[in-house]
Amino acid sequence: MKLAKPFLILNAVAWLPWGITCLINPALLAELTGLAMTSPTAITEVRTMYGGVQTSVGLFCLLGAIYSTLTRPALGMVAFIFTGLAVGRVAGFAIDLSGSEYTYGAMGFEIVAAVFAIIIFTKQPLPTLAPANA
Repeated sequence: MKLAKPFLILNAVAWLPWGITCLINPALLAELTGLAMTSPTAITEVRTMYGGVQTSVGLFCLLGAIYSTLTRPALGMVAFIFTGLAVGRVAGFAIDLSGSEYTYGAMGFEIVAAVFAIIIFTKQPLPTLAPANA
């Protein structure tokens, strides 16, 4: 499917800069969401989960777009991550009634991205495995 690599590049463009931004400036996330970071540990946690993880996701998407052997694994990763984010955000919204512009925007983006990632992932051919003694 010809959408796989452009989809992964789009994801790299979305995840990498946001991850790097959160790594360098975790206070931005607090400003956008109202998240309170009241200790150095909290700031490190934001740097780790929003900075480190999202930068890693973006890099793996970029590698998946460049190296065809990593395309399907990168799509699978994105499908799982977006599905988890969407389910978590919908559940949080349902439990807490915590809607905001940020929540609605992120929820819509994550649901759409999860659907696209799952569709593109399932259309990718399975790799041919060589025998172990080859």
